[in-house]
Amino acid sequence: MLVLGGAAISVPALAQSAKDNALEDAEDAFGGSVGLENIGIYSATNVRGFDPQKAGNARIDGVYFDQLSSIGSRAKESSTIRVGFAALDSFAPSPTGIVAYKFHQADDEFVTTLGLASTAYGESIDSILFKIPVIAQHFSIATGVAYAGQKWADGSRSDNYGYGFLPRLRFKGIELRAVFSGYLVSPDTVRPVTSVTGPFLPRVPGRTKFLGQDWADGKNVKITNGLTMRADIAEGLRFRGGVFRSRWDFKKKYTEVYRVVNTQGDAKHFLLADPKQDTFSNSWEGLFSYRVGDQRASHTLYVGARGRFRHIESGGSDFIDFTPGDETIHYGERDARAKPQLDFGPVNLGRLRQVAYTVGYIGKLKDVGQINLGLNKTDYDASFTNQIGTTHSKANPWLYNASMVVQPAHWLSFYAGIVTGLEDNGSAPESAANRGEQLPAVKTKQIDGGVQVKIGQATLVGSLFQIEKPYFALDSVNRFTSLGDVRHRGGEISFTGHLTKRLHVLAGAVIMDPVVTGNATTLGLVGKRPVGTPKIHGRIDLAYQTDLFHGLTFTAAMAHDSKRAASSQTYAALGGRQLFLPSRTTFDIGARHKFKVNNIPTSLRFVIENVTDKKSWDTIAGNSFFPGERRRWSLYLIADF
Repeated sequence: MLVLGGAAISVPALAQSAKDNALEDAEDAFGGSVGLENIGIYSATNVRGFDPQKAGNARIDGVYFDQLSSIGSRAKESSTIRVGFAALDSFAPSPTGIVAYKFHQADDEFVTTLGLASTAYGESIDSILFKIPVIAQHFSIATGVAYAGQKWADGSRSDNYGYGFLPRLRFKGIELRAVFSGYLVSPDTVRPVTSVTGPFLPRVPGRTKFLGQDWADGKNVKITNGLTMRADIAEGLRFRGGVFRSRWDFKKKYTEVYRVVNTQGDAKHFLLADPKQDTFSNSWEGLFSYRVGDQRASHTLYVGARGRFRHIESGGSDFIDFTPGDETIHYGERDARAKPQLDFGPVNLGRLRQVAYTVGYIGKLKDVGQINLGLNKTDYDASFTNQIGTTHSKANPWLYNASMVVQPAHWLSFYAGIVTGLEDNGSAPESAANRGEQLPAVKTKQIDGGVQVKIGQATLVGSLFQIEKPYFALDSVNRFTSLGDVRHRGGEISFTGHLTKRLHVLAGAVIMDPVVTGNATTLGLVGKRPVGTPKIHGRIDLAYQTDLFHGLTFTAAMAHDSKRAASSQTYAALGGRQLFLPSRTTFDIGARHKFKVNNIPTSLRFVIENVTDKKSWDTIAGNSFFPGERRRWSLYLIADF
């Protein structure tokens, strides 16, 4: 669901400069990315077991942004997951965490960054970025282009052509930043979905073995445009705001499914072809803040509003059944077919309007603590129109947030907080009978608290949390709908710092008890574990700097997931339990080196991921999977001219 139902897979490209290092720059182990480097236990689509990106918790340079499609690397410089301590300074914080994007900006020095990469499966990634000071201290431009020939372990591929143009204007306490970015994905080979009808898992296909159709090449355009403004209006009075448009325009789209019906590998095979579908969202935010005080003690009052309007097209699909009647094929063998004549129907239309008004207060007392209080009134109205008719969904709740930090010593801090939200629930995944249908927003609640300890160059953070929201999964007739409530209760830990002068460690883990409740669970129709959510997830990254070649650094990483539910329903053959995927542990090794060529800062990085070539399935919805990535190597070269 996280892949097919939301903002999908981002275009990889070498967005960082030669000096950037995600591990060294990380403040905690809760997640972040710079270019192709991803670190930490969380990502933009998974925080404490939920998807903050799909929930509408994205921010661009601190400004609210309703994200529909992934952002091109010629615009995005990095992303950071803000959860726990990292989210306490936020105006109007959200449950499920915040994805904070930082976009490229040019300063007063001309820089050209060239990135080249070659990876396993024959993948290539090339990019160039210019940072141009037009008028010193006043006007500058960051702009660039990128190409990524992307390939996956299942043999599917896509070609991505991206661009970014980001002017920046500064004068008399006002800063205006614009972004015009996007990329064309063509061809975009369909990634076949593997689904099962019973309590079993099929064998993972061989690496790069493509089971799809050569003619099922999708084509889509993803665009992110916007403008942000920051202004010092008077002493202590500031304005922050922005407007954005996120668009995902499908020119051609296919979904291919192999539905395995028994343990012998017999499978039904079908494909859905979609007509042209255009989906976009316009969003905005404006916030005034007034701060009084000094570095010792300060009080900040804020008032603001945000809103969004979504237009979502779906459906109209042509269903092509390659195995009609009792016919089956053997799963794992390619079933190539000739392209049929396609016959599309009318598309469905989803519309969504949401406006929220916020007031709040943040008080800080240096070396003592802080408090953050907020109140939010939300007005939500959505509709979905298909051939049957139109359905509506409305909500207008009062929401609130409150958190407190206490610092008994300069090296020790405690916090506790509560926040409620009305979060977007995305669309039904591709494997569902109601695929693409706009789902209603859900009310969420998060309670958390923790401790932070700073000793020398090391920082240790521990938190406890509980998140509650309605649970959506596939029901008995394969519709993606509400089946009860889900509660994620657990703890997380982060450690970052240098154990020695040479050894840098970034380690984190989340241990939780995810539970589904409701009538469907009581009746035994739905299991107690939410699909795809492990009880334990952990990751550790190590970097050891040597004296070889004046600072060659060796890197290593380990990631672990405990077993995860692969189905929402239970099976009598499993003793009334759900189908589970087995636990998974992978290891990465690599090396990186920073050096100069004719005084040009250059970075060279080599990584082998999944060294042991662990086979696995990735869950995309109940009983629906993609093959997990296998052993692969990557070589990156970045230079700043």
